[in-house]
Amino acid sequence: MNDSTLRLVIVLALAGPTAALPATAQTRAGLQSPEYFGPAASYRVLHASSWTSQDGTPNPRYHWSTPGYVGPDSTGAARYWVQLDLPIGAVVDSVTVPVYDNDNGGAWLLDVIGLEAARPNADPAETSITSVTSGWSLQPGLVDLTLYPHVTIRAWADINGDGYPTWVSYILSLYGFQSSADTLMYWGAILYFRRTVAPAPASATFADVPTGHWAFQFVESLATSTITAGCGGGNYCPDDPVTRAQMAVYLSSALGLYWNY
Repeated sequence: MNDSTLRLVIVLALAGPTAALPATAQTRAGLQSPEYFGPAASYRVLHASSWTSQDGTPNPRYHWSTPGYVGPDSTGAARYWVQLDLPIGAVVDSVTVPVYDNDNGGAWLLDVIGLEAARPNADPAETSITSVTSGWSLQPGLVDLTLYPHVTIRAWADINGDGYPTWVSYILSLYGFQSSADTLMYWGAILYFRRTVAPAPASATFADVPTGHWAFQFVESLATSTITAGCGGGNYCPDDPVTRAQMAVYLSSALGLYWNY
């Protein structure tokens, strides 16, 4: 295997596909598809037991009649939330929350929210990125609430557009109002996300991989993350062969392999 081929394999393994997930990702059957495992696209399950009740919200209780589902233990408003703890740079393509709604005077509202921390000249801020409801005058029963936020997980950003970027986090918020007891329940969330490669910088690190090179973005990511320092003399030597020892350095550094019991 020559250097160009091996480096292309490493880049593709780290980056994953850039295409949007197919519509079948929104179905429960989609969880059985092999393309949702491995580096291409991943899913994470956040069961209702890991969600937190907002202050003053009725505590959820497990419903044995609908296994796996929990819901408010009284009538009125309830709000639950869970943190999206995903790798920086991960793109959340879809969020699906299976819910039960048998209340024609109430509903569930699912929201993807960006939270900004406080810093000088910038107050804490909550910004809705996208939302969906089960319908206030409907009784759809068991239904999947699905959103396509296509949001990139960041550590530092200006989500609300006030000109002051700050530390940020992302949560799922599930607000519900039930007019009758035991008419609203939720199961949790299924996240579909993919890892991405950082955007290319404005200038090149290596003289032989200029900004117009097809692998410029990927080479710069390897250099910035200190996976490679090039071949010396300010060059990367993109067409040189790579040894098995060099390949071990690439892969071990990129994957962060550590075996110390």
